[in-house]
Amino acid sequence: MSMFCLCSSLAQTELLDHTDLEENNDLASIETQAASYNSQKSVKLNSAQLEELLSSGLFTISQSDAIMNHRKKYGSFLCLEELQQLKCFTKAELRSLSDFVIIEAGLGELNFTHSRSNISIRHHRLIENSQAYSQKTYAGSPDYLLIRYRVNKTGFYDIGFHLEKDSGEKLIYQKGVLPRFDHQRFYLNFYKSHGPIRQIVLGDFRINMGQGLISNTRFNIGNNFNPSGLIRRGQSIYKFSGLDENRFHRGVATKMKLSKSIHITSYLSHKKYDALLIEDESTDQDSISSLQLSGYHRTDTELTRKKNVSVLSYGSIIDIKVKNTQIGLNQQSYKFNHPFLIHKSALRPQGLSQNTSLFSLDIRTDWNSILFCGEWAFNDQLKHALVFGLITSLDPRFDIGLSYRDYSPSYSSFFSGAIGQSSSAQNERGLRLALTYALNKQWSIQYSFDTWLKLKSKNAFIGSKLSSENLLRITYSDKNFLKVYLLFSSRQFPKSVEDVLLKAILHKSHSLRLHCSYLPLKGIELRSRLEFSRYSYTAHAEKGILTYYEIVYKITQHKIRARFRMTLFETTSHESRIYAYEQTVPGYYAIPSYSGSGYKVQLIIGLKPLNNLNIDLGYTRISYYDRNEIGSGMDKIMGSEKSQLQTQMVYSF
Repeated sequence: MSMFCLCSSLAQTELLDHTDLEENNDLASIETQAASYNSQKSVKLNSAQLEELLSSGLFTISQSDAIMNHRKKYGSFLCLEELQQLKCFTKAELRSLSDFVIIEAGLGELNFTHSRSNISIRHHRLIENSQAYSQKTYAGSPDYLLIRYRVNKTGFYDIGFHLEKDSGEKLIYQKGVLPRFDHQRFYLNFYKSHGPIRQIVLGDFRINMGQGLISNTRFNIGNNFNPSGLIRRGQSIYKFSGLDENRFHRGVATKMKLSKSIHITSYLSHKKYDALLIEDESTDQDSISSLQLSGYHRTDTELTRKKNVSVLSYGSIIDIKVKNTQIGLNQQSYKFNHPFLIHKSALRPQGLSQNTSLFSLDIRTDWNSILFCGEWAFNDQLKHALVFGLITSLDPRFDIGLSYRDYSPSYSSFFSGAIGQSSSAQNERGLRLALTYALNKQWSIQYSFDTWLKLKSKNAFIGSKLSSENLLRITYSDKNFLKVYLLFSSRQFPKSVEDVLLKAILHKSHSLRLHCSYLPLKGIELRSRLEFSRYSYTAHAEKGILTYYEIVYKITQHKIRARFRMTLFETTSHESRIYAYEQTVPGYYAIPSYSGSGYKVQLIIGLKPLNNLNIDLGYTRISYYDRNEIGSGMDKIMGSEKSQLQTQMVYSF
């Protein structure tokens, strides 16, 4: 299965509220990848090109080729179930794809007379108060509130906005005016499949260029099994409806078709960011010490740093298609309204600069089930970054992908999102391999290997130790009712600059997971998991264990659904922590880490009192045996239990 998760599309995983992606690259071993965030119901089965299908993370190259060949031979798909005619899809895979795929009608069948709208309200709150609320350090209440509205007409427009208040943030009330939320977002997306102007987006949007060396604001999590995950390029413009308060542009973007083989995408954006400003003694002007990208505005300190830096950016993409080859010429420039402080440490790679211009050439070509993609980028200082990869299907059952990357320590882009072990295309040289092999209809093997070097000083590597990561998964699936997989992961890496300088200390982490899901009756699914972890360096070693049991009930005609999970865990410390994906209310998920000793219960109940109204109620509680306080700093809760209530209402009309 190319996509190994059953999760709803998400704008921003709640993981980002609680964990550090830079530190926790072992998130790659979690079954949910960026597919849910990236696709957001935007993979158009009847018009997506090969690289768009692959970069979505939903399809293997064999499946993508089969889709393209079916469209060429028989025309457009009329429904998702038609994919069952292709031998490379199962019923279980179709259930997973239903959350992410659009079966758009042919041009003559578009309905321009009716639009669809929906409004959703989501709320959650911790029952126990942390010190920040008891001491009144946070300006607002512990309630989280999100309001979303969307209206769209197929083949014409898609309009939406959302209002969000994080826990601890304050709603601003004025007489005669609706309360003002801390974060607002909107987009107006106009598009069509004919004529010279193909798409115009006003408001908030994402721009993807090439393989992400210059710009890719999609949400990407580390390594993954699917060879198609080596591709970053997809649709160049996306309207943005996510929850991340930073990884998007705000302004206007357009896509035009100049001829049958030439498309031009261009954009202009002006957006503000949170930052810590410090007076530079050498220039007597405020300079950016660091960007604050948490999105929280709860304390006086966070409020003083709110939106005090602005970025003006603009760019363009010229796409030229010649037969099976597509060439992209990409350009992007951005300017901060304040300079950056220069960090004098020789061990740190060069950071962002106030004014930056970037250029790249990317190539994508496919021939007989072989797809080659690559991008070479450089900045105005002629510092470069390079990434290229090859994906092929050696057999309908066997897909393999290989990619190489070389990112200079002096190259940086504020909006980059290329393949790598960090969130930016900088200061890294590595090689990645991914393969999937279906032994038969029941058994499949997936393997991924990544190795890299980091921390350069000028042009020389400081450390001689290679970091590496291995992921191996063996899956058994029986007639779509039983699915069992065994997952092994190992990772070794220097954890700090000091570790690299000593040239001896490599931190090692290993995990072994057994996961089982079973459908005994229609609408009922049973899931269980057992996972072990081990973390070590020098003579020190730690261990961890996690197990959970889950039952999911969903029968459409009963207009009720439910999900219950019981999780037990015990680890030596935070270093041997274990992650486990969990869906909260529909449309959102979290990937919390478990450390210490305790248990967690989660109950989600969904109701459908009306055909166009869905209501979901959730309760989560975590209890620890080994501590009398949870969290740290102002978020510390006195006691051994933490619980949360969640509600969501979605009304469609």
